[in-house]
Amino acid sequence: MCAAPKGAMATGSVSICSYAPAHEAAIIEIRNLCAREEGGLFTTVESWRGEMALHRCLPERDLLVAMWGGQPVGYVYRFRLGESDETWLTWGEVLPGFRRRGVGTALMRELIALCRCEGQGGGQAPAPATPLSIGMLSSPRRAGSHELARSLGFWCLSRSLRLERTARGLPQAAWPQGFRFRELVPERDEELYSQLCNRAFADHFPRHDITASDVRTQLASGVVRPGDILLAVADPAAAEGGAGDVTPPGGLVGFCASSFHPQGDREGLPVGDVGRLGIVPEFRRRGLGRALLLESLARLRDRGAARVGLRVIEGNRPAQALYYSLGFAPVESEVIWRLGLGGGEESPQLSPGGPRLGGGRPQGG
Repeated sequence: MCAAPKGAMATGSVSICSYAPAHEAAIIEIRNLCAREEGGLFTTVESWRGEMALHRCLPERDLLVAMWGGQPVGYVYRFRLGESDETWLTWGEVLPGFRRRGVGTALMRELIALCRCEGQGGGQAPAPATPLSIGMLSSPRRAGSHELARSLGFWCLSRSLRLERTARGLPQAAWPQGFRFRELVPERDEELYSQLCNRAFADHFPRHDITASDVRTQLASGVVRPGDILLAVADPAAAEGGAGDVTPPGGLVGFCASSFHPQGDREGLPVGDVGRLGIVPEFRRRGLGRALLLESLARLRDRGAARVGLRVIEGNRPAQALYYSLGFAPVESEVIWRLGLGGGEESPQLSPGGPRLGGGRPQGG
Protein backbone atom coordinates (compact mmCIF):
# COMPACT_ATOMS: atom_id res chain seq x y z
CA MET A 1 0.00 0.00 0.00
CA CYS A 2 1.40 3.42 -0.94
CA ALA A 3 1.63 5.62 2.12
CA ALA A 4 0.43 9.18 1.57
CA PRO A 5 2.93 11.80 2.71
CA LYS A 6 2.16 13.31 6.08
CA GLY A 7 4.88 15.93 6.16
CA ALA A 8 7.77 13.52 6.72
CA MET A 9 9.15 14.07 3.22
CA ALA A 10 11.33 17.15 3.69
CA THR A 11 14.12 18.85 1.75
CA GLY A 12 15.89 21.59 3.68
CA SER A 13 13.11 23.76 5.10
CA VAL A 14 10.31 22.40 2.88
CA SER A 15 8.02 19.53 3.79
CA ILE A 16 5.44 17.82 1.57
CA CYS A 17 2.05 16.79 2.87
CA SER A 18 -1.22 15.48 1.48
CA TYR A 19 -3.99 17.95 0.76
CA ALA A 20 -6.55 18.69 3.43
CA PRO A 21 -9.66 20.89 3.03
CA ALA A 22 -7.98 23.51 5.24
CA HIS A 23 -5.44 24.06 2.43
CA GLU A 24 -8.02 25.19 -0.14
CA ALA A 25 -7.93 28.92 0.63
CA ALA A 26 -4.12 28.96 0.69
CA ILE A 27 -3.87 27.17 -2.69
CA ILE A 28 -6.29 29.64 -4.27
CA GLU A 29 -4.18 32.49 -2.88
CA ILE A 30 -1.00 30.91 -4.32
CA ARG A 31 -2.66 30.66 -7.74
CA ASN A 32 -3.82 34.27 -7.64
CA LEU A 33 -0.44 35.61 -6.50
CA CYS A 34 1.21 33.73 -9.40
CA ALA A 35 -1.43 35.04 -11.83
CA ARG A 36 -0.80 38.58 -10.64
CA GLU A 37 2.96 38.16 -11.00
CA GLU A 38 3.11 36.26 -14.30
CA GLY A 39 -0.24 36.60 -16.00
CA GLY A 40 -2.91 33.96 -16.17
CA LEU A 41 -6.43 33.44 -14.91
CA PHE A 42 -7.54 34.31 -11.42
CA THR A 43 -9.10 31.56 -9.34
CA THR A 44 -12.26 31.60 -7.25
CA VAL A 45 -13.53 28.87 -4.95
CA GLU A 46 -16.10 27.98 -7.59
CA SER A 47 -13.60 27.82 -10.46
CA TRP A 48 -11.14 25.80 -8.35
CA ARG A 49 -13.73 23.19 -7.43
CA GLY A 50 -14.92 23.08 -11.03
CA GLU A 51 -11.34 22.45 -12.19
CA MET A 52 -11.00 19.56 -9.74
CA ALA A 53 -14.29 18.05 -10.95
CA LEU A 54 -13.39 18.57 -14.62
CA HIS A 55 -10.10 16.67 -14.16
CA ARG A 56 -11.60 13.95 -11.94
CA CYS A 57 -9.08 15.03 -9.35
CA LEU A 58 -9.67 13.92 -5.77
CA PRO A 59 -7.50 16.41 -3.87
CA GLU A 60 -6.93 14.16 -0.85
CA ARG A 61 -5.56 11.50 -3.22
CA ASP A 62 -4.09 13.49 -6.11
CA LEU A 63 -2.83 16.78 -4.67
CA LEU A 64 0.31 17.49 -2.63
CA VAL A 65 1.11 20.67 -0.73
CA ALA A 66 4.56 22.14 0.02
CA MET A 67 4.89 23.67 3.49
CA TRP A 68 7.59 26.13 4.56
CA GLY A 69 7.64 27.36 8.12
CA GLY A 70 4.17 25.95 8.60
CA GLN A 71 2.70 27.85 5.62
CA PRO A 72 1.71 26.47 2.18
CA VAL A 73 4.09 27.83 -0.49
CA GLY A 74 3.32 25.51 -3.40
CA TYR A 75 1.23 22.62 -4.64
CA VAL A 76 1.01 20.07 -7.43
CA TYR A 77 -1.81 17.80 -8.56
CA ARG A 78 -2.16 15.01 -11.09
CA PHE A 79 -5.00 14.21 -13.48
CA ARG A 80 -5.84 12.37 -16.68
CA LEU A 81 -7.48 13.86 -19.76
CA GLY A 82 -9.61 10.72 -20.07
CA GLU A 83 -10.43 7.72 -17.92
CA SER A 84 -8.58 5.43 -20.34
CA ASP A 85 -5.52 7.69 -20.60
CA GLU A 86 -2.32 6.00 -19.46
CA THR A 87 -0.46 9.23 -18.73
CA TRP A 88 -0.76 11.28 -15.57
CA LEU A 89 -0.59 14.99 -16.35
CA THR A 90 0.45 17.44 -13.66
CA TRP A 91 -0.13 21.05 -12.78
CA GLY A 92 1.38 22.98 -9.92
CA GLU A 93 2.77 26.32 -8.81
CA VAL A 94 5.25 27.65 -6.27
CA LEU A 95 5.14 31.16 -4.86
CA PRO A 96 7.69 33.32 -6.74
CA GLY A 97 9.65 34.09 -3.57
CA PHE A 98 10.17 30.37 -2.88
CA ARG A 99 11.36 29.24 -6.29
CA ARG A 100 14.82 27.77 -6.85
CA ARG A 101 14.83 26.58 -3.25
CA GLY A 102 13.98 22.94 -3.95
CA VAL A 103 10.22 23.33 -3.41
CA GLY A 104 9.19 22.30 -6.94
CA THR A 105 11.71 19.46 -6.92
CA ALA A 106 10.39 18.11 -3.62
CA LEU A 107 6.77 18.28 -4.83
CA MET A 108 7.47 16.51 -8.13
CA ARG A 109 9.70 13.83 -6.60
CA GLU A 110 7.00 12.93 -4.10
CA LEU A 111 4.30 12.87 -6.78
CA ILE A 112 6.44 10.69 -9.08
CA ALA A 113 7.07 8.29 -6.18
CA LEU A 114 3.34 8.08 -5.50
CA CYS A 115 2.53 7.35 -9.16
CA ARG A 116 5.27 4.73 -9.41
CA CYS A 117 4.03 2.99 -6.27
CA GLU A 118 0.46 2.84 -7.59
CA GLY A 119 1.68 1.70 -11.00
CA GLN A 120 3.27 -1.32 -9.30
CA GLY A 121 0.00 -2.19 -7.60
CA GLY A 122 0.89 -0.63 -4.27
CA GLY A 123 -1.99 1.83 -4.14
CA GLN A 124 -5.76 1.85 -4.20
CA ALA A 125 -5.92 2.58 -7.92
CA PRO A 126 -5.59 -0.55 -10.10
CA ALA A 127 -2.40 -0.82 -12.12
CA PRO A 128 -3.04 -0.32 -15.88
CA ALA A 129 -2.29 -2.97 -18.46
CA THR A 130 0.64 -0.96 -19.83
CA PRO A 131 3.14 1.20 -17.93
CA LEU A 132 2.07 4.66 -16.96
CA SER A 133 4.01 7.83 -17.65
CA ILE A 134 3.80 11.26 -16.13
CA GLY A 135 3.81 14.57 -17.97
CA MET A 136 4.45 18.17 -17.04
CA LEU A 137 4.28 21.55 -18.75
CA SER A 138 6.97 24.22 -18.59
CA SER A 139 7.20 27.74 -19.97
CA PRO A 140 9.56 30.73 -19.75
CA ARG A 141 7.19 32.65 -17.48
CA ARG A 142 7.30 29.83 -14.94
CA ALA A 143 10.85 30.44 -13.75
CA GLY A 144 12.94 27.30 -13.42
CA SER A 145 10.31 24.95 -14.87
CA HIS A 146 12.47 23.86 -17.84
CA GLU A 147 15.40 23.11 -15.55
CA LEU A 148 13.16 21.26 -13.10
CA ALA A 149 11.87 18.92 -15.82
CA ARG A 150 15.37 18.11 -17.06
CA SER A 151 16.75 17.57 -13.56
CA LEU A 152 14.05 14.97 -12.85
CA GLY A 153 14.80 13.01 -16.04
CA PHE A 154 11.84 14.16 -18.15
CA TRP A 155 12.30 14.31 -21.91
CA CYS A 156 10.67 16.67 -24.39
CA LEU A 157 7.55 15.16 -25.93
CA SER A 158 6.37 18.19 -27.89
CA ARG A 159 6.20 21.96 -27.93
CA SER A 160 3.16 24.18 -28.13
CA LEU A 161 2.30 27.84 -28.58
CA ARG A 162 -0.25 29.89 -26.69
CA LEU A 163 -2.00 32.25 -29.13
CA GLU A 164 -4.33 35.12 -28.26
CA ARG A 165 -6.31 37.92 -29.86
CA THR A 166 -8.89 40.51 -28.85
CA ALA A 167 -12.50 39.34 -28.94
CA ARG A 168 -13.46 42.45 -30.90
CA GLY A 169 -13.53 42.74 -34.67
CA LEU A 170 -14.19 39.08 -35.45
CA PRO A 171 -15.14 38.11 -39.01
CA GLN A 172 -18.55 36.52 -39.48
CA ALA A 173 -18.59 32.74 -39.86
CA ALA A 174 -19.36 31.55 -43.40
CA TRP A 175 -20.59 27.95 -43.59
CA PRO A 176 -19.83 25.79 -46.65
CA GLN A 177 -22.90 24.64 -48.52
CA GLY A 178 -24.35 21.43 -47.09
CA PHE A 179 -23.05 21.98 -43.56
CA ARG A 180 -24.45 23.56 -40.42
CA PHE A 181 -23.68 23.62 -36.73
CA ARG A 182 -25.59 22.83 -33.56
CA GLU A 183 -24.91 22.58 -29.84
CA LEU A 184 -24.16 19.31 -28.09
CA VAL A 185 -27.32 17.81 -26.57
CA PRO A 186 -26.73 16.23 -23.13
CA GLU A 187 -27.91 12.65 -22.60
CA ARG A 188 -27.94 12.14 -26.38
CA ASP A 189 -24.62 13.17 -27.89
CA GLU A 190 -21.97 12.02 -25.40
CA GLU A 191 -21.12 8.79 -27.22
CA LEU A 192 -21.20 10.37 -30.68
CA TYR A 193 -19.12 13.31 -29.51
CA SER A 194 -16.44 11.14 -27.92
CA GLN A 195 -16.20 9.05 -31.11
CA LEU A 196 -15.96 12.26 -33.16
CA CYS A 197 -13.13 13.62 -30.99
CA ASN A 198 -11.14 10.39 -31.20
CA ARG A 199 -11.57 10.14 -34.94
CA ALA A 200 -10.61 13.78 -35.52
CA PHE A 201 -7.42 13.35 -33.47
CA ALA A 202 -6.47 9.83 -34.53
CA ASP A 203 -3.54 11.20 -36.55
CA HIS A 204 -2.40 13.76 -33.98
CA PHE A 205 0.53 13.57 -31.62
CA PRO A 206 0.33 13.33 -28.66
CA ARG A 207 -3.03 11.57 -28.73
CA HIS A 208 -5.55 11.42 -25.88
CA ASP A 209 -8.77 9.46 -26.50
CA ILE A 210 -11.89 10.25 -24.51
CA THR A 211 -15.03 8.30 -23.65
CA ALA A 212 -18.70 9.20 -23.23
CA SER A 213 -18.10 9.05 -19.48
CA ASP A 214 -15.37 11.70 -19.85
CA VAL A 215 -17.83 13.95 -21.69
CA ARG A 216 -20.41 13.55 -18.94
CA THR A 217 -17.73 14.44 -16.37
CA GLN A 218 -16.87 17.61 -18.31
CA LEU A 219 -20.50 18.69 -18.39
CA ALA A 220 -21.10 17.86 -14.73
CA SER A 221 -18.10 19.97 -13.65
CA GLY A 222 -19.85 23.20 -14.59
CA VAL A 223 -16.69 24.42 -16.35
CA VAL A 224 -18.02 23.19 -19.71
CA ARG A 225 -21.64 23.86 -20.69
CA PRO A 226 -23.50 22.06 -23.50
CA GLY A 227 -23.54 25.36 -25.41
CA ASP A 228 -19.75 25.52 -25.22
CA ILE A 229 -19.45 22.49 -27.52
CA LEU A 230 -20.44 23.17 -31.12
CA LEU A 231 -20.81 20.33 -33.61
CA ALA A 232 -20.48 20.58 -37.40
CA VAL A 233 -23.16 18.52 -39.14
CA ALA A 234 -23.07 17.37 -42.77
CA ASP A 235 -26.18 16.89 -44.83
CA PRO A 236 -26.04 13.52 -46.65
CA ALA A 237 -25.33 15.18 -50.00
CA ALA A 238 -22.33 16.98 -48.53
CA ALA A 239 -20.42 13.70 -48.33
CA GLU A 240 -19.87 13.76 -52.09
CA GLY A 241 -16.43 14.48 -53.40
CA GLY A 242 -13.88 13.21 -50.97
CA ALA A 243 -15.72 11.31 -48.26
CA GLY A 244 -16.63 8.26 -50.30
CA ASP A 245 -20.31 9.13 -49.91
CA VAL A 246 -20.07 8.04 -46.27
CA THR A 247 -21.19 10.49 -43.63
CA PRO A 248 -20.00 9.77 -40.07
CA PRO A 249 -22.50 8.68 -37.39
CA GLY A 250 -25.05 11.36 -36.66
CA GLY A 251 -23.67 13.38 -39.58
CA LEU A 252 -21.07 14.83 -37.20
CA VAL A 253 -17.88 15.85 -38.98
CA GLY A 254 -16.24 18.36 -36.63
CA PHE A 255 -16.43 20.16 -33.30
CA CYS A 256 -15.15 23.11 -31.33
CA ALA A 257 -15.11 23.13 -27.51
CA SER A 258 -14.57 26.39 -25.61
CA SER A 259 -14.87 27.76 -22.08
CA PHE A 260 -15.53 31.16 -20.56
CA HIS A 261 -13.67 32.45 -17.49
CA PRO A 262 -15.57 35.35 -15.91
CA GLN A 263 -13.08 35.62 -13.02
CA GLY A 264 -10.71 37.15 -15.56
CA ASP A 265 -6.97 37.75 -15.76
CA ARG A 266 -4.65 40.02 -13.77
CA GLU A 267 -6.18 43.02 -15.54
CA GLY A 268 -9.66 41.98 -14.40
CA LEU A 269 -10.83 41.19 -17.94
CA PRO A 270 -12.95 38.09 -18.65
CA VAL A 271 -11.22 35.56 -20.90
CA GLY A 272 -12.45 32.99 -23.40
CA ASP A 273 -10.50 29.84 -24.22
CA VAL A 274 -10.80 27.40 -27.13
CA GLY A 275 -9.85 24.01 -25.75
CA ARG A 276 -10.31 21.75 -28.76
CA LEU A 277 -11.03 22.14 -32.44
CA GLY A 278 -11.12 19.11 -34.73
CA ILE A 279 -12.42 17.94 -38.11
CA VAL A 280 -12.52 14.31 -39.24
CA PRO A 281 -9.92 13.71 -41.99
CA GLU A 282 -12.37 13.21 -44.88
CA PHE A 283 -13.94 16.63 -44.35
CA ARG A 284 -10.87 18.78 -43.83
CA ARG A 285 -9.90 21.71 -46.06
CA ARG A 286 -13.52 22.73 -46.66
CA GLY A 287 -13.57 25.72 -44.32
CA LEU A 288 -15.32 23.87 -41.50
CA GLY A 289 -12.60 24.50 -38.91
CA ARG A 290 -12.67 28.22 -39.65
CA ALA A 291 -16.47 28.37 -39.45
CA LEU A 292 -16.62 26.42 -36.18
CA LEU A 293 -13.88 28.50 -34.60
CA LEU A 294 -15.53 31.79 -35.54
CA GLU A 295 -18.90 30.64 -34.17
CA SER A 296 -17.25 29.70 -30.87
CA LEU A 297 -15.29 32.96 -30.66
CA ALA A 298 -18.43 35.00 -31.32
CA ARG A 299 -20.19 33.22 -28.46
CA LEU A 300 -17.30 33.92 -26.11
CA ARG A 301 -17.34 37.59 -27.15
CA ASP A 302 -21.10 37.81 -26.56
CA ARG A 303 -20.65 36.37 -23.07
CA GLY A 304 -18.23 39.19 -22.25
CA ALA A 305 -14.77 37.87 -23.09
CA ALA A 306 -12.30 40.69 -23.74
CA ARG A 307 -9.71 38.40 -25.27
CA VAL A 308 -9.64 34.82 -26.47
CA GLY A 309 -6.85 32.27 -26.55
CA LEU A 310 -5.93 28.76 -27.59
CA ARG A 311 -2.95 26.41 -27.80
CA VAL A 312 -1.51 24.68 -30.83
CA ILE A 313 1.25 22.10 -31.22
CA GLU A 314 4.30 23.80 -32.70
CA GLY A 315 4.53 21.52 -35.73
CA ASN A 316 0.86 21.83 -36.68
CA ARG A 317 1.29 24.16 -39.66
CA PRO A 318 -2.27 24.00 -41.07
CA ALA A 319 -3.80 24.93 -37.71
CA GLN A 320 -1.28 27.72 -37.14
CA ALA A 321 -2.05 29.15 -40.57
CA LEU A 322 -5.76 29.22 -39.72
CA TYR A 323 -5.22 30.94 -36.38
CA TYR A 324 -2.79 33.52 -37.73
CA SER A 325 -5.20 34.32 -40.57
CA LEU A 326 -7.80 35.21 -37.93
CA GLY A 327 -5.51 37.58 -36.08
CA PHE A 328 -4.15 35.32 -33.35
CA ALA A 329 -0.58 36.02 -32.26
CA PRO A 330 1.81 34.00 -30.08
CA VAL A 331 2.13 35.14 -26.46
CA GLU A 332 3.97 32.19 -24.94
CA SER A 333 5.81 29.01 -25.85
CA GLU A 334 5.45 25.86 -23.76
CA VAL A 335 7.20 22.50 -23.57
CA ILE A 336 5.35 19.28 -22.81
CA TRP A 337 7.60 16.84 -20.95
CA ARG A 338 7.16 13.15 -20.22
CA LEU A 339 8.75 10.62 -17.87
CA GLY A 340 8.17 6.87 -17.90
CA LEU A 341 7.20 5.35 -14.57
CA GLY A 342 9.05 2.06 -14.97
CA GLY A 343 8.64 -1.31 -16.65
CA GLY A 344 8.92 -0.50 -20.35
CA GLU A 345 9.54 3.20 -20.10
CA GLU A 346 8.55 5.21 -23.12
CA SER A 347 11.26 6.01 -25.60
CA PRO A 348 12.58 9.55 -26.06
CA GLN A 349 12.37 8.79 -29.79
CA LEU A 350 8.77 9.99 -29.62
CA SER A 351 9.94 13.54 -28.99
CA PRO A 352 9.83 16.11 -31.81
CA GLY A 353 12.16 15.14 -34.57
CA GLY A 354 10.65 11.64 -34.60
CA PRO A 355 7.04 11.44 -35.81
CA ARG A 356 5.27 14.46 -37.21
CA LEU A 357 3.21 16.38 -34.70
CA GLY A 358 -0.14 16.01 -36.42
CA GLY A 359 -2.31 18.57 -38.07
CA GLY A 360 -5.32 20.51 -36.47
CA ARG A 361 -6.71 21.19 -30.89
CA PRO A 362 -5.31 24.08 -30.04
CA GLN A 363 -4.36 21.48 -27.43
CA GLY A 364 -3.01 18.52 -29.34
CA GLY A 365 -3.70 20.04 -32.69
